[in-house]
Amino acid sequence: MKVFSILAAILFLLCSVLNLIGQFMGTRQLSRMTKPYLMPTLLVFTLSWLLISSAPSWTILLYVVALLFHTGGDILLLFPTMKFFLRGLISFLVGHIFYIAIFSDGLGNMNWIYFALSYGILLSLACFLFVKVKKHGVIMAFAVALYALLLGTVFVSCLSCAISRFSIYTFLLPVGSSLFILSDSMIAYARFKCRFKNHNFYVMLTYILAQALISVGIIGMQF
Repeated sequence: MKVFSILAAILFLLCSVLNLIGQFMGTRQLSRMTKPYLMPTLLVFTLSWLLISSAPSWTILLYVVALLFHTGGDILLLFPTMKFFLRGLISFLVGHIFYIAIFSDGLGNMNWIYFALSYGILLSLACFLFVKVKKHGVIMAFAVALYALLLGTVFVSCLSCAISRFSIYTFLLPVGSSLFILSDSMIAYARFKCRFKNHNFYVMLTYILAQALISVGIIGMQF
């Protein structure tokens, strides 16, 4: 199993490096070829550890489904049209719901004041995004607002898990979810505001690190 895990890790790192080189160099074919394999190789690596740990079967199942939807999102976002962007957004949105389910204990352990303050901020942000994106269509604006709310919930639940049972591994969870927020914020800025130099490289760099840190954090929670 350890050899299998090492091979999966090598494949994930190889796909990640090649994808980032393609993004930085503007080699569209290289980045498009490697992107669909990022999450599957990370999934195999993480599963190889979860299966030998004390992880509950429901945690493993939720993680598998989350990564499958994120893989679908990666593939859909390869297409530049707004229609596929919306579909990719929805795919990631569903994946985040399964992430939230994994960290549901963190939400359950939250102090009600912290909970109310967090969701007051998140709802305000969701409303702000709805107004800003509304010119691109009500459906798109609603999807973006809901997505932001759910991604914020992932961060809040990860942070609560890290606080309630602090370790080097649980600390990775809020760091990873923060990078996820940063990555998606850059996507939104480039899509709805204006593109900036090497934005695809920075989006993928933060996205890959985010998924890797969250996955390692999930593994660490089981040991």
